[in-house]
Amino acid sequence: MYKKIFLIAVSIILAGTAFTNNYAHAQETWFKPFYYPYTAEDENWFHPLYHPYAPEKKGWFRPFLSIRGQYDDNIYLTPGDEREDWITTIKPGFVIEPVLTKHNFIFDYLAELNFFSEYDNENNYNHLANTALRLNFNGVSLELSNMFHYFSDRAGSEVTNRIPRTQDQASVMLTSEFNKLDLSLWYEYHLEDYRTNDPIGAYHGQALTFEDLDTDEHQVGVETALKLWPKSALLFSGDYGIIEHDTGRKSDSEYFDLLVGMRGQPTAKCTVEGKIGYRQQDYQNDTGFNSVVFNGSLIENFTPRDSLRLDFTRTTNETVMPDNPYYESSFIGAGFRHGFTEKFFGTLGFSYQRSDYPAEITVAGKTAKRKDDYWSGGAGFSYRFTEWVTADLKYDYRARESNFSIYNYENNRISLTLTTSF
Repeated sequence: MYKKIFLIAVSIILAGTAFTNNYAHAQETWFKPFYYPYTAEDENWFHPLYHPYAPEKKGWFRPFLSIRGQYDDNIYLTPGDEREDWITTIKPGFVIEPVLTKHNFIFDYLAELNFFSEYDNENNYNHLANTALRLNFNGVSLELSNMFHYFSDRAGSEVTNRIPRTQDQASVMLTSEFNKLDLSLWYEYHLEDYRTNDPIGAYHGQALTFEDLDTDEHQVGVETALKLWPKSALLFSGDYGIIEHDTGRKSDSEYFDLLVGMRGQPTAKCTVEGKIGYRQQDYQNDTGFNSVVFNGSLIENFTPRDSLRLDFTRTTNETVMPDNPYYESSFIGAGFRHGFTEKFFGTLGFSYQRSDYPAEITVAGKTAKRKDDYWSGGAGFSYRFTEWVTADLKYDYRARESNFSIYNYENNRISLTLTTSF
């Protein structure tokens, strides 16, 4: 193990991109809401989508490239008989953001190519593309966006199989600004496509595969932002959604949310967006969900070099578990960054997620309602050699503790990334 850890520090000789800089910068721009739903499975959960020393935008076309070397001590995320490997990741991409006088447009593309040294059957190739357009008129704006994700992941689902998936999210929002009130109307479409027909177990007596989880979700909503303070507003929103499964072998559902919250800068150093409210979700053949839901983020900039970010959410999720229509999850994550100098800074992070399933399952002779606790923690250092070249050294730990021991795992990873953009 120590030999491989040492190799991390000496074996990467190629320069890569400031994807963390460019992508974070792009995500912070107008087309992306402040709140971003991190999950316990996201490997970048403790890197907030902002960068204290992100380079200024230069030019309408900004290509980038990243090279990362990573040691992983449990690549299959198993409760025992862990297998370790060295993983090389190449991330090429680009951002197109032309300078327009009145309107806005951005296209952001990233490819992620993962190569395993010993277990090359784990090699995988992922793609992420964001497109957004905002048209600004007198007191009215129209925003259209699309996020496409083609990927496979082990930690991104309730099981640890490598599951190939395609996700697509498209939305349109119309906002009208008044003196003390902004009114927004929106529609969102979510596609979930599992590119495998591997079996997942029984559901109401029928054998299911991952393809039976393919869904189309439609959501419409309205939000009012009451501007009581110069830089902050009270939020009142409601939405209605339907989730339809392509094969009809699993329960469809419909839901509505009523939420209240806040968005803006309550103090000069604090930025916040958050909502809390109630969700009622009904299923065709199962008991529904009726409870509190919330989501939000907060950034506190203590000094120009010290920033704290908190993310939290509670919601329902589609599930791959037999005889369960959904699971409910509650998540909190925190990331702290400190700049030692203008070129050198460190990051600390922590997250916790609790996932609860409403129906009993039987696994290895045990019958119970599944309950999972996800823990993540990490630390990292970043050094900016020049405005466009950055090196990142990172350690992170993640674990899942379940009342079914077959789902437990622990995972340690150490990585070194060299980044550059052009």
